[in-house]
Amino acid sequence: MKHQIRHRFAEALTPWGRRSFYSDVLAQSSRLIVLNGGSPQSVSDVLERLIIDAPHDQFEVYHSIWSPFAIISVLSLTHRVTIFPRPIIEQDIMGSLPARVSSLDLPSSLIAWPRASHRTSRLLAMAKFARDEMEDLIKPYVREGYVASVRHQLIDLIPPSTPVQGGQIRHFFGGSLTSNGWVNFLREAFDDVDRRIYFHGTFGLDHTNLIRWFGERAAFAGYDVDFYHCEWDSSHVDHVIIPALKTGITLATAPHALELGPADLAFDMSRWISPGHPNLLPLIKIYQTSIHYALTSLFTDAPPNVDLKSDPKLVAQNVRAIQKILDASLILS
Repeated sequence: MKHQIRHRFAEALTPWGRRSFYSDVLAQSSRLIVLNGGSPQSVSDVLERLIIDAPHDQFEVYHSIWSPFAIISVLSLTHRVTIFPRPIIEQDIMGSLPARVSSLDLPSSLIAWPRASHRTSRLLAMAKFARDEMEDLIKPYVREGYVASVRHQLIDLIPPSTPVQGGQIRHFFGGSLTSNGWVNFLREAFDDVDRRIYFHGTFGLDHTNLIRWFGERAAFAGYDVDFYHCEWDSSHVDHVIIPALKTGITLATAPHALELGPADLAFDMSRWISPGHPNLLPLIKIYQTSIHYALTSLFTDAPPNVDLKSDPKLVAQNVRAIQKILDASLILS
């Protein structure tokens, strides 16, 4: 089975602190398994073992900004069950979860789940301010005729679909600034895409309006769509994938640029700008410097890199307990 496991970010570090789309993940589930206690490492060990022991199941695997190469939560698509540790879910969401919720207690840990400092968020806010300022400066110089032309080309890529009602939109982050630097899983997300559309351009161009517009039109036409949101401003959509059409559209600029293939469709938006636009270099330097110091601050906030391996027998015991709940959910579904 191709792509049995998909890796994603449902959370990101933003100018407003940590933000997540875990509520969107939970909405896909008929049952939830809440892990109480444990450390990030022990949770990852249990979930990793669960995936290894279920080679024929399909999983969406979610990673944390603190430990981007560890597993923080999983959605079993086979059983429609989400398994997650309680500390990563906001309390207001916990109060409105579906009726079928199971709990599993892991051994208590002295290691606290980390939090980002206000300093890191303020530095990211400086970067967002610089980006927004560039967008305001460039906007009057964008030739609207080019934008209209691209809209016509994009709408032709969405054939009419059979369903009358609109498609489902799911929400993820395209990546995040983490304690290990910038990390994303976009390359894997675009693996099944046969038709890739790239937007290139200088800082300040509002690519995301076109990308979001394309995704919304596909949803209106009845297709399920995956939205990958911007890390600095989750109201922006930087990448869209329409699985049924095997089509993806991406903002192909750093830090989440993907390699352009020979058959891919690319739009260089920098050509759409009229001459005489303001010099953006000072704002670009502010943007880059803010990101650099935010990364330094985040690294300082990160917990010590202590490799606390869990007891294999205890991990196996917890996995068996989860598998019993999964089997029961499959019978009930």
